[in-house]
Amino acid sequence: MSRFISGSELNHEITKLISESYGSLIFISPYIKLHERLKYELKNKMNKEEIDLIIVFGKNENDLSKSLSLEEIEFFKEFPNLKIKFEKRLHAKYYANESTSILTSMNLYDYSINNNIEFGVVSENKRSLLGANNLDTQSIDFFLNVIEGAETVFEQVATFEKSFGGLKKKYTGIEIVEDNIGRFYKKGNVGTRYANSSARKMSTGYCIRTGAKIDFDPKLPFSEKSYASWLKFKNKQYPEKYCHFSGEGSNGETSFERPILRKNWKVAMGR
Repeated sequence: MSRFISGSELNHEITKLISESYGSLIFISPYIKLHERLKYELKNKMNKEEIDLIIVFGKNENDLSKSLSLEEIEFFKEFPNLKIKFEKRLHAKYYANESTSILTSMNLYDYSINNNIEFGVVSENKRSLLGANNLDTQSIDFFLNVIEGAETVFEQVATFEKSFGGLKKKYTGIEIVEDNIGRFYKKGNVGTRYANSSARKMSTGYCIRTGAKIDFDPKLPFSEKSYASWLKFKNKQYPEKYCHFSGEGSNGETSFERPILRKNWKVAMGR
């Protein structure tokens, strides 16, 4: 059964879709900037290895940060099972969990939620026993094709250790399957914060835990292995060993929250 919704009811249904999810969440929207109310609901689902979060965004090919910022990506990375994809032709908006879907005019953007006249159609994702000629099945199949055809920006999965002959499994951490954030967010400007940085600074940084060379990204100053280790406790103030910008020893003065030594900050940011 499908229902037409608008205004505050649309906002309520998106919030409800998140709060009632237990296995999967799909956000397809050209522009994504989360309202604090949605962030609150998503935080209640973080660190749940049984939930798969799939995000597809689009537009602004020369500056993807206008469609989905690096800050929002860092927020989404709190989900152990995460897939973020980019489709430059995207204009459609679709939000779903394992039991409900919403086809809507509204971007998943805080301004749209607060200010625009928007509408949506909410329905249950149940395939008809009489065949596939229904709204739910057609929309699911359509957007699964959109997800499949989009380019992967970032993907990570929860890892497990099996025991008792495979009857039980223990969550052990996160494995990064594919990380193309550096490539996608260097196609053009990625925001004013990096506007004056040199090409060398944008391409070369150092893991603040091991000192290994990695892409320069103050929002992700770890190698893949170190990041997986950090995720076990997620302490943003935990003292690290190296400066993300220069690679020099930091004597514990750097951390995930402050990955660059104070003396290097202005140079690193091109200020």
